[in-house]
Amino acid sequence: MYKTDNRTICKPSRRGPEHHIRYIKYLGEGSFLVDGAADLCNNLLKNGYRIAIITNGMKEVQLERISRSELSNSFEQIIVSEDAGYQKPHQGIFDYAFNKLNIQNKEKVEIH
Repeated sequence: MYKTDNRTICKPSRRGPEHHIRYIKYLGEGSFLVDGAADLCNNLLKNGYRIAIITNGMKEVQLERISRSELSNSFEQIIVSEDAGYQKPHQGIFDYAFNKLNIQNKEKVEIH
């Protein structure tokens, strides 16, 4: 167990599924943006750019984290590796994202 933000979090253990469920719940509560990320995304949106996220990880955790972010309503799509069947940096997850976003001209896409 460890403490974060005055909460005690249980790591997954052999104790049973209830500990794993609690761990996943608390893991999804952590939502932290890199300095300048909100300004950058907001400026891109104001200038007509489409924004999406491609993320590895567990869908439940990633969607909860993004929903807690100040940017939660900024993304056209949230692509999670669990749905795509591939993880970054495999080309398959990017092809999946291009399909979801209906992008044919991949040369006009910027990935960070």
